[in-house]
Amino acid sequence: MFWGWGHEPTVPCVDKNNQSVIVDDDPSHRTSYLSQGADLLDIERISDCRICYDVLQAGKQQSDNGPCLGTRTGPNKEYEWMSYQKVIDKVHEFGSGLIQTGNDPEESKFVGIFSANRPEWAIADYGCQAFSMVPVPLYETLGLDACKHILNECEISTVICDNSKKVQTILELQPDVPKLRMIVVMDPVSDDIRTSAESRGLKLVAFEDVLNAGKLNPREPKLPSEDDIFTVCYTSGTTGSPKGVVVTHTAFVKSMESIHIAIKPHYTITKDDVHLSYLPLAHNFERGCF
Repeated sequence: MFWGWGHEPTVPCVDKNNQSVIVDDDPSHRTSYLSQGADLLDIERISDCRICYDVLQAGKQQSDNGPCLGTRTGPNKEYEWMSYQKVIDKVHEFGSGLIQTGNDPEESKFVGIFSANRPEWAIADYGCQAFSMVPVPLYETLGLDACKHILNECEISTVICDNSKKVQTILELQPDVPKLRMIVVMDPVSDDIRTSAESRGLKLVAFEDVLNAGKLNPREPKLPSEDDIFTVCYTSGTTGSPKGVVVTHTAFVKSMESIHIAIKPHYTITKDDVHLSYLPLAHNFERGCF
C-alpha cells in the first residue's frame, strides 16, 4: 500500500548502519545522528493540524486533492489510486455506517482493528477518529490470550477484521469477551462463518455494507479535541500481559512534528513524495508516516 505519490527515490541522510552517535564518550549512551548536541525542544506548531484527522484534510489542501491511497493486485500491475477527497468521503461513510450498524460511540468508544496493512485499515482508522471513537490495533503475533486481554481491558464491542482467519480468531475468543457485539470484515466470508457468528449472538457485517449504510445515512462528524485519546497502542507483553500506551491527539501530532523538524535540514517532504507502507499499522510509527 502506498500513502502519497512521488517520482525520485529518497537518498538517506545518514548511514543506515550507523544511525546514532555516542554521548559524552560513554558507549552505553547514544543519541540520534539527527539530534546530536541538540537541547530538548519546546515544539511550536508547524502546521494547522491540531488532531490527527486534520492531517488528512491538510494533505488534500497541500496536494490540490492529489493521489492519496494506492494499491496494486500484483508485482507487475499498475497502482490504482484514490484521491484525498475520495478517501475522505469513505472515511465519513465508514464512521457514519459504523454507528448506523450498531456501534454507539457514547456506549463503546474503543474499536478494535485486526488487519494487515491495506487501504481499509486507514479508512477505518480515520473513520473512527471522525466520530470521536478510539481505534485500538490488534496483531496476530500477540497471541490469543493477549488479544483477549486487550479486548476486555478496553471493553471493545466492535472489531474490524480483514479476513476469515481473523474473524475465526475473534469468534474463538468471544465466550471470554462479554462486551463483544459486532465484527466488521473486509474480505468475503463463508456461510459457515456467518452461521457461527449468528449462533454466538454476534453481528457480522461486511466492510462494504458499513460504507453503504453510511452513504445512505450520513452523519456530521463529531471530531475529538486535542487532549482526547487518539489510540491505545499495546506492547508485545514480554513481561506479562500487554501494556496499553494511551496516546492523545496532541502527543501524536507533536511527535510527528518533531520528526519533521529533525529531518528538515536534510530533506524536504513535498506533495510529490511517496511512502511505501510495510511496517505494521498496529505500530504508532507507521501510522505516523501517514
